[in-house]
Amino acid sequence: MSWPASVFAVLSLVSSSSASWGDQSSFYIMCGRSCWKLNCQAEESLQAWRETQSRSERMFGWECMDDCRYNCMWETVEEMEMRHGQVPQFHGKWPFVRVFGVQEPASTIFSLLNLCSNLYMLNWFIKTIPSTTPMFSVWVLYSLTAVNAWVWSTVFHTRDTNFTEMMDYFCAFSTVL
Repeated sequence: MSWPASVFAVLSLVSSSSASWGDQSSFYIMCGRSCWKLNCQAEESLQAWRETQSRSERMFGWECMDDCRYNCMWETVEEMEMRHGQVPQFHGKWPFVRVFGVQEPASTIFSLLNLCSNLYMLNWFIKTIPSTTPMFSVWVLYSLTAVNAWVWSTVFHTRDTNFTEMMDYFCAFSTVL
């Protein structure tokens, strides 16, 4: 079999989807619509929602509809566990409990720890290895690329938006180029 035919055969086995089981469910969709109408649509209700929002959620840019999605996700999880005995994914991700406005607290902490270790080793490298050493600037540049990737990983896991997701993926990919 030729190389293109092999690739096509493998790719045809992979099913594509634009959403996950949880966010495709009618329960989640109806909950989101109801929450939007109740909390986000009218200025009075939106103002009431803003008054209940924590400072950290405001700081990380949580909007009313984001909060609706988050709360409806947990309502759907409860419903799906009761009906099917399973926890569904939402938008390709497992549900996480938001802590102080941070969307994925454990992943954020681990990304920060990786960032710190990369900064520590970059600092050690610059202080220990003479700058005249061959490939010194290449290793510094590579370390800065890794630091940038861990910064964006931390930002993405703190608050998942389309922009932070793309920056996380692109910057992580830049470390392997």
